Amino acid sequence: MTQFEKRKLQGLQYLRAIAAIAVVIEHILGQISLRSGVAMPLDGIDLGARGVSLFFVLSGYIIYHAHSSDGRGWNYLYNFYYKRLIRIVPFTLLVASVWVVMAQLGKVVGVEASGGDFCSWLSASFILPLCEPYPQVIWTLRHEALFYLMFGVFFFSQRAFFVMLCLWAVGSILVPTGFPLDASSPEEILLVTAFSEANVLFLLGVLTGVADRKLLKFSVPSSVFLIGILISAGFGALLGEEKYTLLTVSTFGVFCAVLVFLGARVDMSWRMGELLGDASFAMYITHPLLLTASTILLFKITNNLFVVFMAEFLVMMLVAVLFYRFIEAPFLKLVRKKKRSAVKDLRLTS
Repeated sequence: MTQFEKRKLQGLQYLRAIAAIAVVIEHILGQISLRSGVAMPLDGIDLGARGVSLFFVLSGYIIYHAHSSDGRGWNYLYNFYYKRLIRIVPFTLLVASVWVVMAQLGKVVGVEASGGDFCSWLSASFILPLCEPYPQVIWTLRHEALFYLMFGVFFFSQRAFFVMLCLWAVGSILVPTGFPLDASSPEEILLVTAFSEANVLFLLGVLTGVADRKLLKFSVPSSVFLIGILISAGFGALLGEEKYTLLTVSTFGVFCAVLVFLGARVDMSWRMGELLGDASFAMYITHPLLLTASTILLFKITNNLFVVFMAEFLVMMLVAVLFYRFIEAPFLKLVRKKKRSAVKDLRLTS
């Protein structure tokens, strides 16, 4: 592996942070607007959809980049699925369980909370297409999981994987589906998950990974990367409230792919950006736990919407970083250590 291929990809960490923050801001503004009855800035822009779109392209790139040099066979397949499972399910299980507890406590104090039933807990905990998950943001992980299942083919035939991925993208464009959270029955949820146009974003991410490996190796100045972020943000704003339609996938998705390409080659260091990128998954799945209660509490303290927004935003960033530092990172480190120890013991006894 060349020095270029060993690069840390800090730029992608910044993009992960931006994607998660876009989702958080969208939800905070929506909650404040709901509680205050006042239209908030950026109301006409679906920041959440823009953030999720960037997440999906990043996921396609990162998975391909991380495993494109892997060998073929069942051992590689097992390692891939093991890492994906450990990376996601323990935390969705934890967050979904906390949601159930909070929903029950909310009913005791007279605050209505959606979810809290066994079906929503099961759907959220194990990313299953049974009913609406709570926290709702977990619906995106169903698409991630489907992409991971498809990527398993890569460990046996790279050509078959690309053919399957392209057919999946074509099917996602041609098969009519609705918005994921509008689906109610398991059949509808499975259909929307399997054929949402948002799935095309994973293909764009993988193709970005292929381009990154095949094209001439060069570094991108930080100024070019930052200009790319600003241009992409401006175009995303022009799309307004469009979500995961063919229009957004084929336009903003391409902007995201270019951003990811630039981010993979940019040479810049920003410690806070890297930290927020590390905590982006924690940020994404924990912020719904704080959203309603923090908004209600803050409105009891002040009616200044800007103060409420900033307080909520800072609290959610802090909780995400703490979750990452003291729960997510230590757990993953422990799992990796135990796995290495188990492999070592197996070699000694064989």
